[in-house]
Parts: sequence; C-alpha cells; structure tokens
Amino acid sequence: MSLYVSGFRPGLRPRVTRRRRSPTNTPSENGGGGTRKPLVKPSDINLPKLLPPRRPAEDTFAAPEKTKTPLRLADSPRTELETLSKGPRLTPKRSGALKGANEKPGPSPPSPITKGLDSPARGGAKGPVLRDSPPPIRVDWTARLRMYPFVESQNLGNKVCGACWAFAVGGALDVAVAHQRGKVEAIFSKQQLIDCVTENKGCAYGNLNSPLDYLVEKGLTLSKNYPYRADAKECNTTAIIGTPTRIASWEHLDPEDIEKALVTGPVVTAMHFPPELQHYKREVADPVDCSNDENMLNHAAVIVGYEPDHWIIRNSHGLQYGWKGHLLLKKNTCGVGIYSFAIKL
Repeated sequence: MSLYVSGFRPGLRPRVTRRRRSPTNTPSENGGGGTRKPLVKPSDINLPKLLPPRRPAEDTFAAPEKTKTPLRLADSPRTELETLSKGPRLTPKRSGALKGANEKPGPSPPSPITKGLDSPARGGAKGPVLRDSPPPIRVDWTARLRMYPFVESQNLGNKVCGACWAFAVGGALDVAVAHQRGKVEAIFSKQQLIDCVTENKGCAYGNLNSPLDYLVEKGLTLSKNYPYRADAKECNTTAIIGTPTRIASWEHLDPEDIEKALVTGPVVTAMHFPPELQHYKREVADPVDCSNDENMLNHAAVIVGYEPDHWIIRNSHGLQYGWKGHLLLKKNTCGVGIYSFAIKL
C-alpha cells in the first residue's frame, strides 16, 4: 500500500525551476556585481489539497434464518481455522419509515431468503421458507474468524474413520450455532452421532437423513463431554451431559434453492469425491473424473458459501486439506445439489 505524505504523490511532484549561475561573474548593466535569484522552495508553491481515497462500498449479506430416500454414503479415507476470505455480509434492515405517535408500525420487510419451501419439515416443525427475491452474488460464512469454528479431521492419528456423514451434519450445527451466538463457544460431538445413530454404520457408511432426524429428536452434547475416538461403539448415554442442542427442523433442497438457503445458514450436502480431489490444493476445482450421477455419491460435506462460479465446501480432512480445510468446487459438478439439506435452529 502506497503512503502519501503532505499531499505529494508519485508523478505529481511540482516542477522546481532553478536559475543556473553563470560560470563567470558578469557585471550587470548598471555596473553592479552579478546577482543570484533565490531558488524556488517547494513550500512556496500552493498545491491543491488531495482528497482522501474513497473507500469502496461493501456488499452485504445475511446470517441467521422434500425428503428423499436416505442415501448411503461410504467415505474414501483421507488425512485443521481462520477465514477463507473477507466475503460480504448481509445485514437486512428491519426498520421502516417513522410513524406518528398514534400509528402502528408497519410489518417488517421480508427476509432476503427467497422461494418455495413451505412444506412441513421432518421432526414436525416447519422448515425454512424460501421466497421470491434473488440471492446475493456471493456468500461466505467463513468471513469472520470469531464466528467460525475450526475444521476437524475425521481421521485421528493412524485411525481412519469414514464417518463423513457425522462430520457434515455436526459441522453444519457447529457453524450455525456459532453465528447465532456471535462467537465460537461450542463444538458438538460427532462421536455421539457415530455411536448413537444406529441406522448408520459408524465409520463404515451412513445416510444424512438419520443424523438430521437425531438432531431434531435428541440433539448433541459438546465434544468435550463425548470426545472423538474415530471408531464406533455402543451409545454412551452417560456422556450426554447437560441439555443437548437440537435443531427445530431440516429440509431437503432443490438445487436451485441452495444459494437462497445459504443466506441464512450452512447447507449439508452429499457429493461425488473422486481420488483426484484427495490431492486438491487451493484453486477452483473442476475434476475431470467427477460425476453428477446419483449412484456415484460417496461423500458428505458442508457448503458454507459460494461465488458466482463455485461453491465453498467445508470438508472433514483437517486444516491441511485444500484451502485451510475447504474445497473450492466449480458449480454443477460432482453431484452437489442432488442431496442437500438446510437446517433450522
């Protein structure tokens, strides 16, 4: 960043005229000795004051606010945050025009999330309702470090566990609760999901519907109460201390509704994860071997934002993976959107 001092900038220095002294002292016409005119000082020049640079306007976007046959996900084994980028933040204004003393205030303007999910969600509650205004150009839930939990790894030392489904559902709860509370103060137990969601097969494979139902009905305790072991055992109910944190509901999203749902929270998604993505670094990925075939879906993760051309995906392979634990994946690839779920706290 350039530093401008006293109104001078490169390329705008005033031209200082100096009169060169003659090599010999030539007397003036009136017979006096040669005279030397004083040099022009920069301080004698009246320069216009430069206006401070204008700050660019920030885009802003919001934080907080059909079911298919369960999909079985078998994970491919692999080998921990701060912000990805300073993305925009949507903060909708909820105040209307000033009213007179005897007038009742009008209704609050609608949420920026838009269109069409108003059917009852699983768990007996109503899920997020998407209305008809377009979503923002970009959303990034990682943009504020104090409100974004670190990325965990589903492998522990030399122990390999294919419980991507537990880290996707539990990770979405971590992110949503941190933004609701304004800081990271709770990391929820993925081991509880592995042990207690009996419809799934622990570190072998599992679907996303069953753990989402478990969050509605039972909820999760903190990871420090029920720590991660990277294996599956019998559900330890004595480790579920205090009042578990539940979600109100969850909804299956159509692909065109994912961006709108991301305005109010993270989205759990199934995807195809080919071997090529195991070596992903930092660029936007467009894997040659990635399939949009429903039968090829073999991984689960959390969508935590998007740009016009790609998704920001929170993986569960630790901070060493990709962009500080995240995958930037080109849209309309790898089956993202076939099975995607929004949660409502």
